[in-house]
Amino acid sequence: MTTFRIKKTVDEKIAELELKLKELKLSKKNKTVSKIDSITKDSEGMQSLLDAIDSVAKIHKLKVPDVIKVISRIKRTGLKIENAVRVKSFIV
Repeated sequence: MTTFRIKKTVDEKIAELELKLKELKLSKKNKTVSKIDSITKDSEGMQSLLDAIDSVAKIHKLKVPDVIKVISRIKRTGLKIENAVRVKSFIV
């Protein structure tokens, strides 16, 4: 008994690979989002973290965002926080 193998055209191969690529991108995106969304203010350790950040800010007379900037530099997270520049717009 012989089975015949049908060759796929180039366009069919491209379409199949594009579909696989889309699936991989979606699965990667879903994995990243689920990890971040799983942490809330009620998660274990979050309340002590928030209290610690507040106490450090109070001790050094800083604002909380400044403390977070320093933490990101110390941990070398690669996080870039830029100060927003507010532009006054005048309507003429």
